[in-house]
Amino acid sequence: MFTNPNIASMDDLYQHLGGHLLWQKLRELEKVLQRRGVKFSLLQNERLSADLVSQYLNVKRRQLI
Repeated sequence: MFTNPNIASMDDLYQHLGGHLLWQKLRELEKVLQRRGVKFSLLQNERLSADLVSQYLNVKRRQLI
């Protein structure tokens, strides 16, 4: 992050740092949820509906609902 040539200003650096901290928090949440038997997924906006339906069908197929 600190050696990225695409970072041109301090604002860019703080934006990347903030993004990294958010990503780290999401990974920690994923681990906590996984220990409790909950699957956590980050979905892309353009594929949200398709991925959500696919995950729902997988859960239903395993008869967890």
